[in-house]
Amino acid sequence: MPLGGTTRIVGSGEFLFPLPGVGAEQVVRSFIFMDVGNVYTDTNIDFGELRASTGVGINWYSPIGPMKLSVGRPVRSKPEDRRQAFQFQIGGAF
Repeated sequence: MPLGGTTRIVGSGEFLFPLPGVGAEQVVRSFIFMDVGNVYTDTNIDFGELRASTGVGINWYSPIGPMKLSVGRPVRSKPEDRRQAFQFQIGGAF
């Protein structure tokens, strides 16, 4: 199983919407997302090998910086893929 490659294809889309009950301040927003991608060991790209996942999350502009919590699920994967259902980020721009 390769641990890297020379070619990478990635794509991501998010749909942001206000979280019900938090008002119009836009400090907390929810989102749905879809990610797709793969890494190839050479330039022979097979789009049939692309992996995809989808999920939901919350963005919060906290006092210490932006935070992002998301929960996802693969919609196109292989048994040998490493899966990560929960992700937490702090400090990134969104």
